[in-house]
Amino acid sequence: MFWKRTLTVVVSLPTLLYVLITLPPQVVFTLFWIASMVVTFEFSRMFYLPLVEKFCEKAEEPHQYSRFFVVVLCALYFFLVTQLAFPVVSLLLLLIFLDIFIHFSIKSSPEFLVAHVLFSFVAIGYCCLPWILLWDIYEKAPGAKLLLLLLVIVMASDMGAYAIGSLFGKHKFAPLLSPKKTWEGFLGGLASGVIGALLYNYFAQALPGHWIVVVFCALGCSVMAAIGDLVESSFKRFSRVKDSGNILPGHGGLLDRVDAIVFTVPFFHFIIYWL
Repeated sequence: MFWKRTLTVVVSLPTLLYVLITLPPQVVFTLFWIASMVVTFEFSRMFYLPLVEKFCEKAEEPHQYSRFFVVVLCALYFFLVTQLAFPVVSLLLLLIFLDIFIHFSIKSSPEFLVAHVLFSFVAIGYCCLPWILLWDIYEKAPGAKLLLLLLVIVMASDMGAYAIGSLFGKHKFAPLLSPKKTWEGFLGGLASGVIGALLYNYFAQALPGHWIVVVFCALGCSVMAAIGDLVESSFKRFSRVKDSGNILPGHGGLLDRVDAIVFTVPFFHFIIYWL
């Protein structure tokens, strides 16, 4: 398992840097679009049926493809917002209302309809909107400098939390959601996220202004990354699965790798919006 995880990182990290720095924006957009659909599909496979079963005694047979319809909705939403500048909120509501209308027309039970609409909202907010924000961050600076700063913070925080937690972790952070996480690891993640951000920004000058801005941004992103990891752990515990998928050897699904970014990107986007 360790060697699989290491090999995946060794292969994927240079590939990611090559994609973000050298490939044209049209290709990067296509990859973001595909990634958002993969994440939505993994989330639907993991979370849809357990959620429906909480509302209905069993999943209704006519709606076995409803979760795939949500993946299509998310893909359409991503494209219309990023490429045609459709308004985010009104388009979201229109697509949800379309979803409700279609399921009314096929005579869904009220219980199933509530579960399906709830999942649609969560899927768009959790799996689609973060990728729209990532695309906006990518476009804001040449050479994807801002996006790379976000990735540096998340990866440094993750590695620091793992290293410090493994070596010195004694006090449990959230035992019900993730028994292996400790306060020592959490604090190590904060420190390593700040150090990584300061080093990267010193050379890349991604964030202008005083170094305090970089520290604040790194601390906020590191906290949100830890929360994102716990939230996905709660989704997996609710669904009684170990991983969201198996697309990345040793790591699970793509959602297992970007769960921290899902929560950091709104905070990071908010910070750079005001700079």
